[in-house]
Amino acid sequence: MSPTAIFRLIYSFYLASFLWNFYLTLRQYNVYRKAETRPEEVSGIISKEDFETARNYNLDKMLFDFYEIAFGKTLTTIFQSVLFILLSSIIETMIELPFSFYETFYVGQKHGFNNETVPFFFQDRAKKFFLNLLISSTLVAAVVWIVHWGGQYFYIYVWAFVSAFIFLMMFIYPEFIAPLFDKYTPLPESELKTKIEALANQVEFPLKKIYVVEGFKRSSHSNAYFYGFLKNKRIVLYDTLLSEEMNEKLKQADQKTETETTTEDGNDTKTTKPETSEGETTAGIDLATNGDEQHKHSLGMTDDEIVAVLGHELGHWSEYHSMWMLIATELNIFVLLFVFGFLHRQPNLYLAFGFPASAQQPALIGILLVSQYVFAPYNELMSVAMNFVTRRFEFGADAFAARLGFVSQLCTGLVKLSRDNLSLPINDWLYSACNHSHPQILERLEALKKFK
Repeated sequence: MSPTAIFRLIYSFYLASFLWNFYLTLRQYNVYRKAETRPEEVSGIISKEDFETARNYNLDKMLFDFYEIAFGKTLTTIFQSVLFILLSSIIETMIELPFSFYETFYVGQKHGFNNETVPFFFQDRAKKFFLNLLISSTLVAAVVWIVHWGGQYFYIYVWAFVSAFIFLMMFIYPEFIAPLFDKYTPLPESELKTKIEALANQVEFPLKKIYVVEGFKRSSHSNAYFYGFLKNKRIVLYDTLLSEEMNEKLKQADQKTETETTTEDGNDTKTTKPETSEGETTAGIDLATNGDEQHKHSLGMTDDEIVAVLGHELGHWSEYHSMWMLIATELNIFVLLFVFGFLHRQPNLYLAFGFPASAQQPALIGILLVSQYVFAPYNELMSVAMNFVTRRFEFGADAFAARLGFVSQLCTGLVKLSRDNLSLPINDWLYSACNHSHPQILERLEALKKFK
């Protein structure tokens, strides 16, 4: 019998023992819990007061036994890892929250991007915190368990699990998680929708639905993207990308839907337009400041510019850019886990960072040490390499849209995106190489000249 088979056999016996003891403890706890009055058969050996005192003590002791059985033995490292994630998430959130608040309500507000209210800000961050905690804790607990279960080649099983988890999240996030934070509305029948559908047919993109996401509640930044597997693709447009006319159509559709609904007592539901105080940003409108002068300009794009930008996005699909990036991510994860497989049982690795040596090193700590510290030089080089690749992909997607006949529309659309997002088209080349995944706007416009 191989060492791996022996380990799995022993672990199976140990797990069965754990479940059995947990079951026995649960039964005993229920006995104590149900004995609210002293049974008659023990009246001769213990008083009522002593019985109540002993009952309360043993109930508390049994609860502690649950902890000892559940976390003190078999699942110790899993519990510690999840607890580590919980504490680190709380600390990270407490540190990040003031900076995020300042960035949103000072920097963003100052430059006309912020549309969040203070209650919305805290509600949104709270939802993100608990959702991230739930997902990360589940993932970490599963990974730690697989590390201890998988034997010598555990990294293969962890890689397979993480890969499956990534694919699952690619499906779950846009369908179930993203709508928890933002409102997604089908794009109304319009000339824009007709043009987008014609573009999809032209390049044989399997488009099923087109959504508009209510991004203006957060900021005035614009974006567009697609998602979905195989023959079930969806396109998402930020409302800040659309013209004022289209945003007005969306508002009217929402108001019509709300007006048709009634309250439980039979009264019509009233709808009111949100009040906008002086200096606030509304959908489709922004105030840009240049020195002491304020220039009011309309945000959003024309229909043709939006179609051109989507032509760029569909270029990523046509050239399989997303697939290549996913493959690169999977390979990177495998390399990380492969190296971790050799290092995680090395006591010197943990001792070097102040962790005590023990027979069973915490897997989560080992992964963090390898990924963040041992791999630090590798991560930097990979970041630069991935930026180089994604820049090539961006140029390729621009070329794809240009070949569809959208050269001038894409140029004006990119300029508007850069303007509306206050992108500064001047960068240090080394900083840009290490930090920017997209080429500068001037580089993209220069590359598009050859298609004119």
